[in-house]
Amino acid sequence: MYNFPNLILQLFEQKSQYTHYRCTIKCVLVMNVYYKRIRELREDNDILQKDVAKVLNTTQQHYSRIETGATEITADRVVTLAKFYNVTTDYILGLSDQKER
Repeated sequence: MYNFPNLILQLFEQKSQYTHYRCTIKCVLVMNVYYKRIRELREDNDILQKDVAKVLNTTQQHYSRIETGATEITADRVVTLAKFYNVTTDYILGLSDQKER
């Protein structure tokens, strides 16, 4: 059985003229990972959404939307969360499975 996202990436990598589309697909795939990772980090550390929201200087409701993927996370907030949880930004974004910085 094929891994559908990887199959798409392989097809686009074969055609350099589709570089923009390949980048877009990779960005979408990464976005599907970040909100799962930040939720896992929060739950693994027994932290409430309202406490993480304070770290990000936002409301619990807004943070909840970030954590569910309803709202995109900004780069500065990814950096803040990485420092807060002592993990790499690559880990949060799903570009690496190594947590430690």
